[in-house]
Amino acid sequence: MALSFAEKGGVRAMRMETQASASMFFRQVDVRLADYPLLRWRWLIEKPIASTLDERTREGDDHPARFYLALRTEAGEERRFEIIWGNKLKRGETKYIGTFPHYVADGGDENAGAWRDEEVDLVAVTRMFWQDGRTSRLLDLALFCDSDETKTSSIAYVADVRVAKR
Repeated sequence: MALSFAEKGGVRAMRMETQASASMFFRQVDVRLADYPLLRWRWLIEKPIASTLDERTREGDDHPARFYLALRTEAGEERRFEIIWGNKLKRGETKYIGTFPHYVADGGDENAGAWRDEEVDLVAVTRMFWQDGRTSRLLDLALFCDSDETKTSSIAYVADVRVAKR
């Protein structure tokens, strides 16, 4: 992945480009989700993944932009999931690759090309995947994009990533 700072449509952002590749850009944090349950950001997908492969399969599991999140419950259990831009999947849908969960925050070619303001309630999403209701701490937040499975390419911009109170 080529990662750089760029300006797109007057917005300063991280630009992520893939050519049959994948990478993550990690930030270690320690955020109690009970205090800061919302993840907010802006993204613009300039070049979506163009593939006929089903993104719900390992072979089609590529996305122009995603967040990888690593959590730990108060009991010490580690949990991981991703928030993705769906290629064909739509906002609010989920998918699993094996047992690894993904939440679709937005997506589709019809939404590409324009800045999209997003907000995901991390507590609500984690309860979709783990119904035990255990509160968690966010420990890692990574920007992630990939086109390695589909051997395609993508370009995405992400800006103004932050956690927030309700």
